[in-house]
Amino acid sequence: MRRLAMFLLALTFPAALVAGHSKNPWVGTWKLNVAKSQYGGGPGLQSETIVIGADGKVTVTAVNTGGQPVIWSYTYSEGREVPITGMENSTVIEKRTRKTMEQTWKMPTASSTGKGVLSKDGKVLTYTLDGTDTQGHHQHDVLVFEKQAS
Repeated sequence: MRRLAMFLLALTFPAALVAGHSKNPWVGTWKLNVAKSQYGGGPGLQSETIVIGADGKVTVTAVNTGGQPVIWSYTYSEGREVPITGMENSTVIEKRTRKTMEQTWKMPTASSTGKGVLSKDGKVLTYTLDGTDTQGHHQHDVLVFEKQAS
């Protein structure tokens, strides 16, 4: 009986470790901290919330500088170019690790790259965006998002 218990423990311990480490640190709701964010090309968004689902769906709800709501989404697929719903003729390519993400954004009149880095505790996402805006001006933003409690 003791051997059977040890055998079962030996089988389940690695599975428990994998399960504990498999939780995706990106999944959840992230809110933009406007006060801590920096916009290199002028005024930034009034607000932004990003919801990343366990199924890979990313939904962004924002209020732009003019006070207008903006909603768009895409479904994450590692290293593959995917369309952005709510942004006509726009795509994103994304690669993630447990602590970083890199994105390439392509839009009809703008393009940019972004890099996100999670804090050690996984509660803060610092995202740096570089590229050109729709008027062809250089854009360099550093956005700070805070993970919301589940």
